[in-house]
Amino acid sequence: MARRNRDLADAAFDLLRHDRRWDVPVWDLAIRLLARGSYRGEPAPMPLAAVLASDARFLDAGLDMWTMAEAVTPELEADIQRRKQFGGELRSYGEQRFPHRAAKERTLADVVAAVAGRSFESKGELDRFLQDLLATGGPPYARPRTPLEEAQDLVYAAWDASSQAERIRLARQALRCAPDCANAYVLLAEEAARTLVEAAGLYGQGVAAGERALGPALFEREASHFWGILETRPYMRARLGLAMTLWELGQRRDLPGRQPERPVPLQ
Repeated sequence: MARRNRDLADAAFDLLRHDRRWDVPVWDLAIRLLARGSYRGEPAPMPLAAVLASDARFLDAGLDMWTMAEAVTPELEADIQRRKQFGGELRSYGEQRFPHRAAKERTLADVVAAVAGRSFESKGELDRFLQDLLATGGPPYARPRTPLEEAQDLVYAAWDASSQAERIRLARQALRCAPDCANAYVLLAEEAARTLVEAAGLYGQGVAAGERALGPALFEREASHFWGILETRPYMRARLGLAMTLWELGQRRDLPGRQPERPVPLQ
């Protein structure tokens, strides 16, 4: 495993050296490493963030982003510290409102809604706006404007529900509200599926729902920083769940995005 970790770190270092950006989201980096074949073979390496954290060539840039240590100037170091401080405050605020799984993502959705439609002259102006939001009690609750956003709100509630039955009920309610809610399929695959085959079917429906919700243009336009977009995460969860389930079923040559022949019943 030590050799696999070292090979993965070397591949990540090679990618970062050719990037024009000084900070790269860890999930974007992981996707690019997957495309290069860096994860092929066994044993599997440690999670990418852990690999980077144990290598002196990399530096945690805050908010799930990483950079090369050699690229950090005093100005960038100050920016990283501000980012880490904001990330800590944002997590603290989210955990107060949503004690469990929904905390970070639900709060990020509120932040995205708060800055939507605004223009900022500089990163510093954006930072001050976000700090002011936290100082006044955090971003305001972003009320759902579409059936899909309403369905996602139901999933957030399901993530924090204390009983399995309630989580399943809310996930099914979300799909009645918006059939393209990929997160609801993921939740049903995790909570309601009785077999791996049934879970794969639900994950597959989630992948298809995510593709419909995002549209083909986004896949091409945002390929270089896909995970950094909040709206793509339900699709990514469904695709990862499908890939892992197919692996467990021994169907390792199947395409991760292949849909089941017949939809899995939701009731």
